Amino acid sequence: MIKCLLDNAGSYIQYQLSSSQVLLGITPTIIAVLGTSTEEVCFVALIGRRRLLGLLLAAASPSIYTERAFKYQNPDEILKERLIAQQVNSTKVNRRWFFVLLEYVLVLAAITNVGTLNWQLGVRSVNTVNPNTVYMPMIWSVLGVITHVMGAVVFHMRVRPLDKSGQCIRRSTVVSLLKAMVSPSKWPTISGIYHASKRMAYREFDSQPKDEEGKKLQYSIIPESRCFTFLAWFLSVFIIFHIILGTYILSSTNFIGPKDALGVLARYILSVFICRVIVVYELAVQRVDTKFETSSNYEGFRDS
Repeated sequence: MIKCLLDNAGSYIQYQLSSSQVLLGITPTIIAVLGTSTEEVCFVALIGRRRLLGLLLAAASPSIYTERAFKYQNPDEILKERLIAQQVNSTKVNRRWFFVLLEYVLVLAAITNVGTLNWQLGVRSVNTVNPNTVYMPMIWSVLGVITHVMGAVVFHMRVRPLDKSGQCIRRSTVVSLLKAMVSPSKWPTISGIYHASKRMAYREFDSQPKDEEGKKLQYSIIPESRCFTFLAWFLSVFIIFHIILGTYILSSTNFIGPKDALGVLARYILSVFICRVIVVYELAVQRVDTKFETSSNYEGFRDS
């Protein structure tokens, strides 16, 4: 059917379709340049304790920024002030809670925009990669979320938050989870789940990124290991593969005009721009409310 339609279409229509495919093909690269990196999203989610916001940012930004292959951005460079950058002191902003609420409203709107756009591309056009399906653009977006999750694993191997005593915050491992499942005494209770959910919600919607005692959040850089280097390189290659896959899927979209393709690009850019503004604002807050610590004792990091 596709071959029949294209064979009977005029030269002008074929030129229009070809130009639309070119515009859609460069869309993943354009929004990757404008988007955020996995390191920046992980700083907001893990160090800033805004895990739900970080997950929403990953879902709303389909493409991921990367500088070059086999290069992992140094975490302590992210929070360094630029010469012309202005600090945002959350302790002096009376309506910081309003901006926190606005962040969730905007990022949910960005997710809705991307999800609706992916569905419309699948239903109202034909993708030659798999013409019998409507979910090819959605697969590209979901792989972007998986890439951010992989980036969080790599980030956790390089940066760790510290507790109030300056020690590494231990995280649950696979062995500890299995022991908890076997031992009935360690099973979670309703009260424990309620208090844990309450603390998580408080941290997620807290207007100031502080710890329980109102002190600055602390984090420490861990020396690079061989496993970290391998996973960081693999993540870099996977990000490039993700951009190539998006280029392949979007450039294979047929029966869409140049004006519609330009609208698709604009809507993707809008969602990415919203995510970028939120990340930049949160990092500006963390420049003031986060304290960098360099620990000389790394045995705790290895044990955890």
